[in-house]
Amino acid sequence: MRAAWIVPCLILSAGCSSKPVVKTETVYVRPPAELLEPCERPAWRGRTYRDLVEHAIRLREALEACDDQVVALREWSEAASRPQPKR
Repeated sequence: MRAAWIVPCLILSAGCSSKPVVKTETVYVRPPAELLEPCERPAWRGRTYRDLVEHAIRLREALEACDDQVVALREWSEAASRPQPKR
């Protein structure tokens, strides 16, 4: 009869075992420095219509480079927000 109480007591005491310790680690991830550089702003230094056309071309190139930087930053952000595999 005594042995009949041992098994239920062992089963119940197994539920009282210590819980696993959960450690939360916060990792701050920053974008690469080259993605945070200010965009170039070509200054106007011309006097002729030709200078104006060349300036417009430089402005367009600067705008495209800035857009490329924003796209790269967006891609980096999306990749960084994906769940990382557990180690």
